[in-house]
Amino acid sequence: MIIRWSPEAVEDLERVVRHMQSDNLTAVRKVAHTIYTGVTNLKNFPSFGLAKGGEVFVAGVTDSNQWPNYKLGQFGRVAATDGFILRIDPSGKLRAAGIRIGGSGDESLASTDIDAHGDIYAVGTTDSPNFPVKGAHARDVGSGFVLKINGRKFGEGSAGVVWSRRIGGHGEDALLSVSARMPDSVFVSGRSGSRDFPVTRNAIYKRLEVRNDSILARLRGYDGEIQYSTFVGGTRHPEASWYNDEATGVFANNNGDVYVTGCTVDDRLPVTAGALQAQRKGNADAFVLRMKFAASQQTIQADKSKNTGR
Repeated sequence: MIIRWSPEAVEDLERVVRHMQSDNLTAVRKVAHTIYTGVTNLKNFPSFGLAKGGEVFVAGVTDSNQWPNYKLGQFGRVAATDGFILRIDPSGKLRAAGIRIGGSGDESLASTDIDAHGDIYAVGTTDSPNFPVKGAHARDVGSGFVLKINGRKFGEGSAGVVWSRRIGGHGEDALLSVSARMPDSVFVSGRSGSRDFPVTRNAIYKRLEVRNDSILARLRGYDGEIQYSTFVGGTRHPEASWYNDEATGVFANNNGDVYVTGCTVDDRLPVTAGALQAQRKGNADAFVLRMKFAASQQTIQADKSKNTGR
């Protein structure tokens, strides 16, 4: 069955490719229209990336039992709705390969990133009691998940997964974005409604005050151990929910800069002097937060942030 991308999804894909590597535009457009898979009625894709060698990684969600032209490796007891990652090589040198990720419940894969070594990181949400975890810091608590796949072993199913863990507490958690651009570190952002969400002692805010708050965590790249974790907004607004208080994006560079984007309904977001907007003006305002991390320390300094109303 052909993936039927909506025109809007194809246009979004093409815009990303123009910014990243214009030489691959024709090949990726062709891929977007003609990949044979078992996914039905795919109107958008949550994640897409290009490796240094030109390989295209497309990630999303599937509930299909048949993928006619792809042999998907499996990580976990996949069943209902699962996350998937496909690798497509426009040059034809590498065979098409993929992996399906999940447990007996439902998974939503939200974001992926590729580090300088070609390893792939993925984050999302699960309600499976048996979501597959792996490694020294594997955890069975939390509905957010993050995992690392060895790029050289991609397509080998569970053998290619370096580590996999859950992040969160006993409430509702979601990881929405991941960045692996800072050497030996992985940053994830999202939201949490768990009062026992694991925060570190140097967190900006350590407690969940109401139903939901945005979150940020730094993990060690080689084993997934949490190095830093915090609630970002310190939200106390009683109407904070999954839809109006969350950190939807994170980007880290190799200079120690980490940028977090999202929205908030509260005024406790740490705002610096001279910010474009110092206080909330709407029902939920967008925010951009810049933080500075030391490359080899667990300390953090929030050195610049600003709100932009919407």
